[in-house]
Amino acid sequence: MIHFNDSERPFKEGDCGPKYLGSDSHSEWGVLVLKPGQGSRLYGRHFHKVVAETFYILEGSVHFWIEGKEFEGRVGDIVTVEPHEKHWLENRGDGDFRAVFIKVPFDPTDRHPF
Repeated sequence: MIHFNDSERPFKEGDCGPKYLGSDSHSEWGVLVLKPGQGSRLYGRHFHKVVAETFYILEGSVHFWIEGKEFEGRVGDIVTVEPHEKHWLENRGDGDFRAVFIKVPFDPTDRHPF
């Protein structure tokens, strides 16, 4: 058994960015928080060669760019970015954006800028 409170794990950027909460041999997951104006500038436009990345939006909205398609993600949306799809996201709203993310398979080295 593994048990902890997410407040015990740090965000990458202090009070925002990704917060990695778990991984096993098959997946990696956590919470992503973006403050207004944050997004691709901090984390870069990128793609994965083997990893699929799924976002489940819990709070706020976010602007997605995936392979040239742009749209606003909102609370309740589930968005999966497939391997090789170039992508970035940015919080263009007035409040925080919060989402759960899941990456499958687990490969922390599979992040490639474009």
